[in-house]
This record gives sequence, C-alpha cells and structure tokens, in this order.
Amino acid sequence: ALPLSKNPSRLVGIHMSALGHPRMGFGVVLQRSTGLRPSELLRLEREDIELPEDSGNSVSSHPIIIGLGMRTYTKVKREQFVMLDPVKHRSEAGVLRVVMELTPPGQRLFPYSRAQYAKLLGLSEAVMRVKTGWTPHSARAGFATDEHIAGTDLSTLKSAGRWQADSSLRTYID
Repeated sequence: ALPLSKNPSRLVGIHMSALGHPRMGFGVVLQRSTGLRPSELLRLEREDIELPEDSGNSVSSHPIIIGLGMRTYTKVKREQFVMLDPVKHRSEAGVLRVVMELTPPGQRLFPYSRAQYAKLLGLSEAVMRVKTGWTPHSARAGFATDEHIAGTDLSTLKSAGRWQADSSLRTYID
C-alpha cells in the first residue's frame, strides 16, 4: 500500500470530515498514529479502550491502551493491544476521548465497512484533485514509513505494528 504519512493523513481526515464523515476522518489519523490494520480500526468499540485515568494513572505518564480482538480474535488468532502515548499524540488522545464519550456502550467507534472506508479515501482524493491510490492499508504503511524515517529500529517497529516477520514489515516501508 502507498504510505499515507502523518500530514497527508490529517489532510485526508479534514476532507472526510468536510464530506460529512468526521469519525472516519479521525479514524484515518488514529490508524496512522497506531499502525492499526483497517479491520482492527473498524472493529473498535468503546470498551476496547483503556484510558490512563480509568485505572487511576497519570495521563502524562501512562499510555492509552487499545485492545484488539477482544470479541473476535486478531489476525494472529489471539487478543493483542497497541498503545497510544497521550503526550506524543496529544491531539489524537483528546479526540479519542470525545469519540468515546459520544459512542454508546457496545457500539463501534468507527461504524464503517472497509468498502465505505475505501470509497471515502477515493472521494477525498477527488476533492483534493489528486490520484494517489491510497487504500485502507495506506495509513498503516504511513505509520511504518514515518517511524522508520524517525529512526525507530526495525525490531521495535515490528513489535509496535504487530508484524510477524521482517519481510512483511518491509513491504510496508516505502
């Protein structure tokens, strides 16, 4: 997938919001910040997120924990999680809290199908008058590419993105 890096993901998020889909717009930004697979992002429910303050921890010294595969297992057939640093990703953490507050218990944070997500990416490209070929995996590729450029070693990146093999990670880095 063609990487959708940090700033372009924010631009796409703004365009999706302007098209009437602010949750999916934020979803693109969150996916790029965490390396979530599209299916993981689209399955997230409010109860899958643990905020630092939920367990009595300091917001500035503990991550937001995003549980994956809590009801249906992930690609590796077990529960997994990703962490979002609320200091490094202050904007994402703030918006995530709002989305959680607005989402009824048991409901998905991003109630879209993969096809709808792909269609919104295409509409965003059209509004921007560009043809990039972004797919629902592009934000994950953007995560990997941005982290690699920032100097994150491959072992740490592989773990953060939950890639099983170096070869699969390398296909995401552009």
